[in-house]
Amino acid sequence: MLVNYVRAYQVAHGVVGAQAYTMTLHIMAVLLVIGFLCNLLIARVHEKHHMDTPAQTAN
Repeated sequence: MLVNYVRAYQVAHGVVGAQAYTMTLHIMAVLLVIGFLCNLLIARVHEKHHMDTPAQTAN
């Protein structure tokens, strides 16, 4: 949605067709990098929270 709004805003303000996608491409690249960095910051679940046997899933 964000990308569509940015493109529509640029087209409404006179940016020519293919050039309207330049800013949206940069926005998508930045969002991809932010997502990758957030993925790196996620910590593993401590082993004491892991389920050892299938019997524990029934409880």
